[in-house]
Amino acid sequence: MIRNWQIILILLAACACKIKQEPPVYHSDIPLESPTLFSNEIQVRNGIAFSGDGTSLFASLQKADTFDNGRRAAGIFEYSFDNGSWSSPKPIEVVGLLDAYHPVISADDKRLFFNSRSHPDSAGAYLLHDIWYVERSNDQWSSPTNVSTINTEYYESYPSVAANGNLYFNSNRPGGKGGMDLYMSAYKNGKYSPPIWLANLSSEHEENDVTIDPQERFIILNRYIHSDQSLDLWISFNQEGDWTVPRRLDTINQADVWELTPTISPDGKYFFYEIDQQIWQVDLAYLIYPKELAFGKLTDR
Repeated sequence: MIRNWQIILILLAACACKIKQEPPVYHSDIPLESPTLFSNEIQVRNGIAFSGDGTSLFASLQKADTFDNGRRAAGIFEYSFDNGSWSSPKPIEVVGLLDAYHPVISADDKRLFFNSRSHPDSAGAYLLHDIWYVERSNDQWSSPTNVSTINTEYYESYPSVAANGNLYFNSNRPGGKGGMDLYMSAYKNGKYSPPIWLANLSSEHEENDVTIDPQERFIILNRYIHSDQSLDLWISFNQEGDWTVPRRLDTINQADVWELTPTISPDGKYFFYEIDQQIWQVDLAYLIYPKELAFGKLTDR
């Protein structure tokens, strides 16, 4: 005898079978065990970030504007995927700032972080990098907010945000090992806490672009070494609150090539990075399996 609750379960299962959820644009039907060019339609320059559903890609591109000292400014642009192809990039207006680049979007798609070299009171005045964000509501972006608890008179740049809001970035402020070191600002009660120095992730070299796993289980960064002018990708793992000493991602690093702006896809399955203004994609698990994490664990977000 089939009970009422069993009938309900059968009907729900039948309905679920009819609902086919489309995979994100960046999904691959075949394993990507070596880096693959993501799209011939897209060019980027120092920064890539996918929206949660993968239908928008935020990227940095140069603008025609220049600072008072003649340096070219950068802007954030949005590519949209529709009818099987990517649109031309459309600029995101960042009111009051001449310069904005290296976009990073929060897990809920509502807050877009970026670097800027614009002076808060005079957009054309060139400053060292600061970290800012804009917030989205009803498809409109707010005026930019300077993350004042993080920024100093030194460089603060290349942010990456975890699912809980914690913000990772680099800075050459005093007190580190030299050059650009890595820091983390905890997000508590809607505010960013004073940053802490991540000593194990820092070195006498330059730690630059960084991407944090949404659950803060691992972090991927690139490191510039002055002696040989190399810039490669490195990875470190969070072991009960302590970061391991970073190791090179030599499965994808190439000699005499700069691997830039590491990025994790919103579904946690793919790793993206930039070479010569083009985006390359590889299975995230391929980079770190089987030494530290099991394949299945990497897809949890």
